[in-house]
This record gives sequence, structure tokens and C-alpha cells, in this order.
Amino acid sequence: TTSTSNTSKHKEQHMVFYRLYHWYVRCLNKRPVLTKSITACTIIGIGDINSQVLIEKADFFYSVNYYLNKQNTDIDENKKILNIKRLLRMSSIGLFYSGPLLHYWFKNLDRLVSSRTIALIRNKYPKLKNDPKHFFNKIMDNNNFKPLCKLAFDQILFAPYIIFSMYTILNLLEGNDFPTYKKNLDDGYFTTLKAAYMLWPFANFINFRFVPSDFRVLFVNCVSIVWNTVFSYIRHLSL
Repeated sequence: TTSTSNTSKHKEQHMVFYRLYHWYVRCLNKRPVLTKSITACTIIGIGDINSQVLIEKADFFYSVNYYLNKQNTDIDENKKILNIKRLLRMSSIGLFYSGPLLHYWFKNLDRLVSSRTIALIRNKYPKLKNDPKHFFNKIMDNNNFKPLCKLAFDQILFAPYIIFSMYTILNLLEGNDFPTYKKNLDDGYFTTLKAAYMLWPFANFINFRFVPSDFRVLFVNCVSIVWNTVFSYIRHLSL
């Protein structure tokens, strides 16, 4: 009887995940940009909460109670409260900026590095076109060639840009003057970029090699639970 009840519970759990998965796929098909933007907003928010609670030692439950009963709650000096304004700033970047940006970035990467592009390269160089066993043909026919090309574009061009733009947008949202913006950039940009290069080359190779294109932003968002915790901590370390 116990094993039967456990089996039924597992089936119910699988059905819930199955329904959630298909609901998410339907949302992606109907409104891909909006779906990816809301996902990015949610996960960047989770990353910032992780940073504030796990690293900076804010008390999550005390903070919830404080904000829900603000007028009736005395501030405990021994408790650190979640910075809600900071959380909203970080989440809004996911909703209005990084979510849509990643959608179009991956879409254009797929167009740039495609079988059609490889065919155009071969047609331009007769040696490649006429010799299937040519060294470069073997490289281009390798299953890892397109993922590695996308990874190179992503890490050389996109990674430095997205980190720079995130610092810039956050400083605008915080209303900082230029000297403060420059100091934040000097203190955190290269540290953040170095941290990004320790995580994203490996993560995005898996993304480009194995994940279907419609789910790549979702995969990035899942990895970003870790990344946004790190980014948020580094970004706010010197504030």
C-alpha cells in the first residue's frame, strides 16, 4: 500500500512537471519575447535575493515580515533587511533589457553561424568546394564547429558588452553621477568579466551544442541563478 501511494505521488509530480513544461512551450510559441523576458526577470530577482541572503546575510523571513507589517514592526539592529529597491532594479533589467536582448542575440547567432553560411564559404573558395576531404571541410563538418563559432562570438563580443551595459543601466537607475559610475565600473567591471569567463564558456558550449534554439534563453536563465548571485554581489560590493 505504501509503495502504491508513493508511485501515485511520483506520477502526480511527473504530471505537474509535464503540464508546466507544455504550458511554457505554448507561451514560448505564442509570445517568445515576453515569455523569455518574464523568465529573465524572475531568475535575476532570485539571483539578487540569493546574493543578499546567502552572501550578504540579509534575513529573508524577517524582511518579509518587516515589509508586510512595516508600521507595526520595530527595526532589529541585529537583522539585515533585504534591499527591495535594489531587487526591483535588478529584476527590471531582466524584464526590459536582458530577456529581449538574449532572444534576439541567439536568434541572430543562429542566422550568422548556419549551414547556409558554411555553404557560402565553400562556394567562395573553389578548393573547398571541389575537395570534400580538404582540412577545412573536415573542420566545418565537425559537430562542434558551429557551437564553437557561436561561443567565440558570444564570449568575445557579447560578454564584455552585456556586462558593461548592465553596469551602465544600473548606475542610471540608481541616479549616480559620472564619477560614481566610473568608480563602480573601475571597481567591478574586470572582476565581473573574469568571473563570467570562469562560467559562461563551458555553460554556453553546452547551450549551443545540445539545447534547442527555443530553449537557449531558458538554459541561460537557469545558469543565471548562480551567475546573477555572483554578479549582484560583485556589483554591490563597493557601494
